[in-house]
Amino acid sequence: ICTVVVFFFVCLTVGSLIWVNKAMASINEEPMHPYKMQVDSFYTPIKSLNRYVTEKLDTVKSNFLENMRLATEQNDQLYTLNVTYDTYETDKYLSFVFYIEIYTGGAHPNLEIWTVVWDKTNELIVTNESFTKEFLEKVSEKVRADLLMNPKITSITWLFEGTKPVMENFKSFVYTNDGLLFFFSPYQVAPYSSGLFEVLVSY
Repeated sequence: ICTVVVFFFVCLTVGSLIWVNKAMASINEEPMHPYKMQVDSFYTPIKSLNRYVTEKLDTVKSNFLENMRLATEQNDQLYTLNVTYDTYETDKYLSFVFYIEIYTGGAHPNLEIWTVVWDKTNELIVTNESFTKEFLEKVSEKVRADLLMNPKITSITWLFEGTKPVMENFKSFVYTNDGLLFFFSPYQVAPYSSGLFEVLVSY
């Protein structure tokens, strides 16, 4: 038995490129592996951006369903996939941060942070591949100084490993009017119980 529930929420802001239709949820109640998927729908007037995001979300959903088919433990457990996102917009950039939460058994869900940045002027997706070594070192220094003041940081070694000046550590970011906002998923700089971290690096 599969139940599908659709909620429509339209967001049209003057001067904004965003048109959002969210969210779609589906509940599967098959005896062996019950699961629930809820994924915020995504749409903008930019076709290539829509295609890029849709391909990623389709892959996330496909992988989740495949894991359900392969699951052999906790047959009475409700497995869940929940995808939401926030939007940031400046004169030059349109940015999205996706929160991909998956629960397939165990002590808690897993949370993946995925960000997408669209360059309005050049009409292309921006990644951290444009970050220079010098820029990464400055960002690393600023982020470490900020997080060292956070009481949720429990291990200096863990923090320094997760903020080394390498691209992998700073792949999740968005542009805001105040600066670059970097995101750190659970386990990157601290235990899962400490949650998600965000650090703003001013322009």
